[in-house]
Amino acid sequence: MASYDFYFVFIEGGFRKLNLREVIRYKKFFPREQVWSARLSTGLLGFHRCKPGNRGPKNEAEVILGLGDEGLAGLVSLGFITCPSCKPEIAEWFWEVVADKVKEKYNVSLLEDFTNKSIIPFDVRRLSWEKILPIIKKGPNRLYLPQGLSLDELLDFKARYEKSGVALPPIGYYDHAAPGRFTEYLLK
Repeated sequence: MASYDFYFVFIEGGFRKLNLREVIRYKKFFPREQVWSARLSTGLLGFHRCKPGNRGPKNEAEVILGLGDEGLAGLVSLGFITCPSCKPEIAEWFWEVVADKVKEKYNVSLLEDFTNKSIIPFDVRRLSWEKILPIIKKGPNRLYLPQGLSLDELLDFKARYEKSGVALPPIGYYDHAAPGRFTEYLLK
């Protein structure tokens, strides 16, 4: 079985490395049988069936999963925000599950504020890398940060990320006109 057939899954208060067969077996024990997908490169969480997010991870360090309500709340507490494509907040019970974690992490009290990217923008610096990297032991192939960051901001993030002993992958921002839709920051 290739390494990407295994996923780090937030379940029962921590991470477990499970293959897809085990994930399916576990999800039967949750009332809503929901599997949540969180992309480490973008900091977005959504439904595991999200078309844009489901292009297939390159390795086990590209995606972490959460199972059930606890998994969803755990991913939010790690800093993941909602995917603008699959809009996981449409689940009628979504806000009920994450409201306390969102208030604690972002100091916002409304679902509309949590999903508003001008209030909580795309930025993987918000992820709890100090908790994630010691578990997965490597990072995704690249990381998306906001455009226009200063060299000091980039170096601060690099130092924080690499404290775990994992080398920083290419970092940059989404640019629809660039090859691969990614413009890399060059750290000197």
